Amino acid sequence: MTARFTDELKNENIETWDAAIHHRFVNELVEGTIPDAVLAGYLIQDYRFLDSFLALLGAAVTTADTLNSRLVFSKYIGEVAGDENTYFVDAFNEFNTPESFRNKIPDTEATREFKKMFLDAAH
Repeated sequence: MTARFTDELKNENIETWDAAIHHRFVNELVEGTIPDAVLAGYLIQDYRFLDSFLALLGAAVTTADTLNSRLVFSKYIGEVAGDENTYFVDAFNEFNTPESFRNKIPDTEATREFKKMFLDAAH
């Protein structure tokens, strides 16, 4: 029996996989013990690259070679711009982290790299 592609990827990158799934943040998230301030900080950073991600998806729509492909990407844009964006806004309200507060927090290196990667790929 042939191994699944995803299993092959995992096995070839097992150290990275283990580091990710045994990270403190992941453990606390799964256990429901992550402090609100830590989760809010994570969400602030995660939300920062939503704009760049939407730009990447927009580029995918414009460069797709079939209508079906454009529709798939467009539907995903709708999800990200709709429910996912609403999740972030609701979470920020729940954690009492208004935009004025969020704007004072600098991007982490990982956030800067994600934003750059998405924008580079979009152009």
